[in-house]
Amino acid sequence: MTTEITPLAGRANRRTASVGAALLSFAFAVGIGLPQVGVAAEEAPAKKSDKKTDAADKNAGQADLDNALEARIDAQTLADLDGILKLCRSALDKGLDEENTKFAKKLIASTHYQRGEALAQRVLQPQGPNPAAAQMRAAAVGDLSEALAADAEIAEAYLLIARLQILPGGDVKQARTMLDALLLLKDVDADTRADGLVMRSAFRDKPEDRIKDLDEAATLDPSDPQPLRLRAATKLGMNKPEEAVKDFDAALKLEPDHAATHEARGLALAAQKKWDEAKESLTKAADLVPRSPAAVLQRGRVNMLAGNVKAALADAEEALKITPDMPEALLLRSQARQMTGDKKGALADVDLLLQRFPNAPMALRARIAFLVDDQRTAEALRDLEKLAKLEPNDPNVALQTAVLQQAEKDHDGAIATIDKLLKTDAANWRALRLRGDAYLSLGKQAEAIKDYEAALKIEPKESGLLNNLAWVLATSPDDKLRDAERSKELAELACEVTDYKTPHILSTLGAAYAEAGDFEAAKKWLLKALELSEEDGEQKDHLRKELASYEKKKPWRELQTPEGEKAKGEKPDDKKKTKEKDEKTKGE
Repeated sequence: MTTEITPLAGRANRRTASVGAALLSFAFAVGIGLPQVGVAAEEAPAKKSDKKTDAADKNAGQADLDNALEARIDAQTLADLDGILKLCRSALDKGLDEENTKFAKKLIASTHYQRGEALAQRVLQPQGPNPAAAQMRAAAVGDLSEALAADAEIAEAYLLIARLQILPGGDVKQARTMLDALLLLKDVDADTRADGLVMRSAFRDKPEDRIKDLDEAATLDPSDPQPLRLRAATKLGMNKPEEAVKDFDAALKLEPDHAATHEARGLALAAQKKWDEAKESLTKAADLVPRSPAAVLQRGRVNMLAGNVKAALADAEEALKITPDMPEALLLRSQARQMTGDKKGALADVDLLLQRFPNAPMALRARIAFLVDDQRTAEALRDLEKLAKLEPNDPNVALQTAVLQQAEKDHDGAIATIDKLLKTDAANWRALRLRGDAYLSLGKQAEAIKDYEAALKIEPKESGLLNNLAWVLATSPDDKLRDAERSKELAELACEVTDYKTPHILSTLGAAYAEAGDFEAAKKWLLKALELSEEDGEQKDHLRKELASYEKKKPWRELQTPEGEKAKGEKPDDKKKTKEKDEKTKGE
């Protein structure tokens, strides 16, 4: 191989220079080592010839080592470096004294490092497609590892191995090991240590540890904006947008025209709802890279959050002019169109996106939302089935499927969906509640109570759970299931959680008091529920019928129709009730 050796760009140039300086010190060491043999010979002239023979025997490989050093100075290609390594090993095999042995090993280490560095450059800074990149990386890592085996103090070798191994397909675990080893070294220049800290921060599990590494890196190299940017991003992830903006500002002082920093700063300002300042930063980012839609798209999202739907729509259109059929821009335009009342255009954008990317989860979710809004439940369920195959471990897909199955009165199907989810996520209280609702719809009140109780152990102050369990404990036709005191306790807590302002929950409290025989209290809460119920309709009709029952001193009973539908709903939050013809009795 005759590949020329060139130093890595940027900071690596300084590191290559430091290796060159090390080589000069090695050469100086040889200059010291060779006269030492002569000095030793002069000290005992009587045995001069024997000592010369001994020295010659111990340094039989001296000629090869000299040739290796000469070749090292003139080395231009990888083949030249191969030749140096062969000469050094030959010198060691033939024999060298202690000092020259150390030097030979140092020379082997530096040569392996330079060869590894040259190969790494081809991988880290490719000039075009490189089908041999994986093999080159393996060879580079091998050389750098050999360098460290011979000299464990070459800090740049640790850093290069880490950089190579964090590339796709690399050994990330080894990268972390190399960075940890680098940062344990004592004599490391500030730039190299700073780079190691920045790289290691990405592997830290706790944001506080990432901040610690980035703090030190920023102190070691105050001229580098990268630690500041990463620290700002970490703080933004910690929900500290004000601190993040300060770091982004500091980074921009060092590199004022860095578009990505302006963009990230805009997002940090948006997190503080400083909409105008956020849009100003995002506009600056868009101006710096006019052919990139990223900042324009982010500005559109900020406009949407700020309530400026027309501006959001304009930004989506601008992003699509730059990158036609951009998925995120199509979704933004779809959302903006929907909010302006253009449902047809909104759905058309989602359909277009699915034509381009049939398995795009975000597009499927958007279309599901449109279909549900249009009450096209069967179509939404088909999309959910497809989404479940794409994202089998997303519990929200199963939950939404069960909700729609309930809406379609497929209660058995909903129970089967939740059963499958609970096998892998037994502590999912929403799933337990949904299954309880499905059981209640089928008249399986004992099973519903069991699921509600289990869910309440996980989420003890969830108003819907409290309400539904209190309702069935107060109104079940099964004497064994009713529990007036427990029902009152749960209903009171549900009312407290909702500030006594939710009509159907107040109705549940009334039912609990009626079951306990306190019909005056029951009527009080029903009258309060009627007062808070905004307008006449199905809910108000039901509340009046409950009140009439309590006026007759009859507690409410929830009976089942032959189809398995409830005589009175399980008090769902959507306030839906069954029709009057399904009500068979009250107070029986």
